Amino acid sequence: MKKFLKRSVALLLSATLCFALCPTALAAEKKTSEDDLSQTIPDETKEYYIYVDDGNGNMIPILVQENTYHSNDPVTRATPGQSESGGYRVGDIKTVTTRISNASISSSLSKGTVLSFALKSKLATLILSPNTAAVGATIGGGLAVATVLGRAIVDQNVAAGNNGFVVTTKYKWGHFVNNIQGTDYYDWSFVSVTIGTY
Repeated sequence: MKKFLKRSVALLLSATLCFALCPTALAAEKKTSEDDLSQTIPDETKEYYIYVDDGNGNMIPILVQENTYHSNDPVTRATPGQSESGGYRVGDIKTVTTRISNASISSSLSKGTVLSFALKSKLATLILSPNTAAVGATIGGGLAVATVLGRAIVDQNVAAGNNGFVVTTKYKWGHFVNNIQGTDYYDWSFVSVTIGTY
């Protein structure tokens, strides 16, 4: 009887522990369209070239693709706060994808070469113009896009691909409050940057 009681208590404690832990494991955060936009069709798409000085006096053509994904949240869609250039709402996402060739960064860059600090800085400089054209020179209440992108790219471990790099930067339209001046405003905020190769 004593053995049966020990097993029953052990089984009961195991079941209790299982019921306590299972809901948190099953309720793991699901990816939303904001996290993974690869399966989502953009609401607006623009594709264009920007010519950027490579630092040596050469103008490099850079293909830029801007995608805008409008928020489907009825609360944020009803929130005022359009930009002067056209109807963004809180929660809208914008991605800016640029293709930079290996030769644009360095003539001696070959596949698999890990980029040094100087080469990553040059990559950040080359994608700066397309990003400022898409979201402005400052974001999120006065942060310089150059500073944000420079830091985000330099912090990554990047190796060269066959032909070059595909850099996708993601921004989110948000509402900001300036407590000192008592004003609130709307602007893009930096979400992420991903660097792939082609």
